[in-house]
Amino acid sequence: MRKCLSLITLACLAMTATRTRAQQGTTPQQVFQSAIASLNSGNVGALQLSGTIEAPAGEDSDTGTFSGQCSISGTSQLQMQLSSGTRTENSLIAAGVASGSWVDEQGTAHAMAPQNVQTPAAWFCPQVVLSSILKSPGSMTIQFVGSETKNGIAALHYLVAPPSLSSASDGSSSISAIAQTDIYLNATTLQPVAFDFNAHPDNNALVNIPIEIQFSNYVNLGGVLVPGTVSKYMNGALVVTLQATSATPSASSVTTN
Repeated sequence: MRKCLSLITLACLAMTATRTRAQQGTTPQQVFQSAIASLNSGNVGALQLSGTIEAPAGEDSDTGTFSGQCSISGTSQLQMQLSSGTRTENSLIAAGVASGSWVDEQGTAHAMAPQNVQTPAAWFCPQVVLSSILKSPGSMTIQFVGSETKNGIAALHYLVAPPSLSSASDGSSSISAIAQTDIYLNATTLQPVAFDFNAHPDNNALVNIPIEIQFSNYVNLGGVLVPGTVSKYMNGALVVTLQATSATPSASSVTTN
């Protein structure tokens, strides 16, 4: 019996060593490509989603439906039709410059502050975010931070940031925090588990407001795997939950109104 256990232990150690060597020889870009492939999204250039939405508000919850569009070009739109009114978020990247706006319940458009359009606007489309990062290798670097547990799941942790920020050693963490995103992939399936980044007050880019996007309950919709549940947290508090019921992938970009 002891001999059998020893053989099993040796086999497990050998498998672990082989897996470790494989991970060491894999670049972050290759891991992201595998993650996209695991979601059947290798040829997806744009994605349209729809479903239900819930926004906790104190003891009550604001509910309704949502529709979202996202493209690897950086264009995205999220329309949230809640019982309290409709709110729309738009983003666009033109000539390498990101911009964004949001439309309130009264139909008034507001420009997003520059410091709030540097992180993934299409946070509800994880495969499109990963593809857009790979699409612009010169503007973003990907660093493997390590293996850790994220929300109870064994995950691979990656840091995505502009080259000048990801390699900064002068203590400019406040500047780096504006544009960096921490990406966590399921260590077994490579499906995105969470995105962490910071939002900021419109009048102060140096104040960080932690944002976490959690992905769970992956389902096959329209031939691609999408997170059936997307939860957005701000300062640790749940602010919105999206439940996807429909997905339409395409190879072309989408435009917003």
